[in-house]
Amino acid sequence: MNLFTHHFLSSKLHLKHQSIAIRAAYLMADNVLLGGDLFNAVGIQELLSSFHPITALKFMAEDPKCDPAMRHEYLETMDVLKMTAKVKHKNPQQIIAQKRLENWVIQAWKDYSEGMIKANKSTGVAQIKVLMEKGENVFYAPTSDRPEEKQEEYCECSKMLQFNLQEDDILPEQSCFMLPAEFMVKLSSERKDKVDKDDCNKIQFTYFNLNRLTPAELIAVKAQLRATAKPFCEAMDKWNAMLAEEPESGGFKWFKGLKKNALDNVWYMENVKPAAEALQEAIDCNEILSSIPLATGNNLQVYVHLGTCPTNNIWKFFDSYGLIPEETKLVLEQKEARYFAGKRKPYFAISYSVSTEHTVEQNSSDEAATPVKKSISFD
Repeated sequence: MNLFTHHFLSSKLHLKHQSIAIRAAYLMADNVLLGGDLFNAVGIQELLSSFHPITALKFMAEDPKCDPAMRHEYLETMDVLKMTAKVKHKNPQQIIAQKRLENWVIQAWKDYSEGMIKANKSTGVAQIKVLMEKGENVFYAPTSDRPEEKQEEYCECSKMLQFNLQEDDILPEQSCFMLPAEFMVKLSSERKDKVDKDDCNKIQFTYFNLNRLTPAELIAVKAQLRATAKPFCEAMDKWNAMLAEEPESGGFKWFKGLKKNALDNVWYMENVKPAAEALQEAIDCNEILSSIPLATGNNLQVYVHLGTCPTNNIWKFFDSYGLIPEETKLVLEQKEARYFAGKRKPYFAISYSVSTEHTVEQNSSDEAATPVKKSISFD
């Protein structure tokens, strides 16, 4: 089972919720794929340290929270550096002046970026890099700022949204989305008093706050859960493939497919549900997971819901949060993509026992809560 997350830093989704979703996906799935530009959040320290002084000035000036006077100073300094860069043969005074300006920018950027790194660390996303470096089957499925242009080491956004990575071990019929808490909030508000027995809450896993675990603890927990997570993944893959063979949701074709749907439900009841219950029992018995409240003083419970819906419903959610670029929308309107979007697929989504902005934060240190392949090519 492959679980995909999708995020753009420019979107309205909160990285804290994405971090929880990624960690839950990591503990359950065979592979985790990070879509959009999550690579910038995971590798933020390397990203910010690579900025050219002019790029850094532009970035700071465009910050909506930037003081107007400082914005003016940043822009003026940027213009001066651009002009001096055009001078081919500088005299000693010009070289010294340029160096002083660059040193000032470097210090200003260091102070600014340290605040960004600290804020990013509190979300827990940056620690995912450790899992990637240790070969823990967490990969990038990255989208560039030209989302539908075929580029080396980047994936077209439309292909990622259809799980079409053209990798032998990342098959669409074995792939699902792991969605952040905003999805369940939106689903609940839209359903209101409607009763939909199929779209949500087929299964609900319960964890304590996974953002309180260090990478070392996450790796240990995954190893301990693997014996029960693997049969669950295998049952999910089979069920996912069976759903892929159903007619599109709605209309006469779907009505004719009710018999097939009944067979899928039998497989779910006889295989997926028991495997999920065994996995939950292993989660409940895991010493590291069960010690989180006592060790951290954080009693937040994380619920991981499993449901099914047409992929188009998930795309609508992504679009409502600014996660589908305009170029990608044009591709998703094509016949093949619309056919894929009409099919029901399983999805996972998280929610919490309470609504809060603070209790999902990462530990301020990397100390343990208890004593105790980097990327895919798209050629």
